[in-house]
Amino acid sequence: MQSDEGPPLPPIGLWIEPVLPPDWPQDGMGPLAVITSQIPAADTVPQGTWIAIRPSRACHHGLLQRLLRKPAYAHLALRCTALLARGYEHVGAGMDGQGQEVAWGRSPELSRS
Repeated sequence: MQSDEGPPLPPIGLWIEPVLPPDWPQDGMGPLAVITSQIPAADTVPQGTWIAIRPSRACHHGLLQRLLRKPAYAHLALRCTALLARGYEHVGAGMDGQGQEVAWGRSPELSRS
């Protein structure tokens, strides 16, 4: 299922929902290493595999905590940068069927020798 906003979602082979620490900045621009450590290196997944990264893992805290604090999320620019840092190509972004902004990238189809 795809939203009409943004480019079409490529056929995703792997979804990543990053786990963010409790002290993650509200602006979404936390340490890049937190995100990159949760993404497999592009050369460890099958060639041509599309992966997508959601803003964060769904929050399961209590109702009061959810009402008082906006859920933490990883900024789109941070997620795209993490994909590039891990060796993915054709990095882009768009909306998934649930209306979440996702970053995506593809592992290289040809090995670079």
